[in-house]
Amino acid sequence: MRIINILLPYYDSTITLHSNNLIVLLDYNTAYVEIELPYAMMHTGIDSIDAQLLKSEDKSIKLNAKLGISYINTHNHPPQHFRFDGKLTINLIEVPVYGEGHLVHLIGGESIDCRLGMNFEIDPETINYNSFNNLNHTQKTIQVTIVQSVLDRLK
Repeated sequence: MRIINILLPYYDSTITLHSNNLIVLLDYNTAYVEIELPYAMMHTGIDSIDAQLLKSEDKSIKLNAKLGISYINTHNHPPQHFRFDGKLTINLIEVPVYGEGHLVHLIGGESIDCRLGMNFEIDPETINYNSFNNLNHTQKTIQVTIVQSVLDRLK
């Protein structure tokens, strides 16, 4: 399972960009994660926006982050809650991001041992969101939620 939901202001409402086509690289030894999400793999359910996303085949959102845990434990463990920091790259703009995460052990999984969750917010101004959309000023942030299955660590 790889899921991302992005809540962002759009005119006078909020829309959700979502995808289950993330590219995720997770270093179990260092708890460093690299995530890439091609624009063309995102969907909103709004035909005009989805068509624009599909035309953006060469663009993607990238997140590189260090989780606030020493390593990824795939053996039986209580839920781990942590902070993380990293760098988000959108349209060649790099911004620092800080968020919260959790790693939950899943009992009884054959190859999937844990679920990794990450949440963070972005100030729309830092990524020039106004330059390509009409910003709804009642919502001050773009909210990002990522859920990723973690496979059993090879022995």
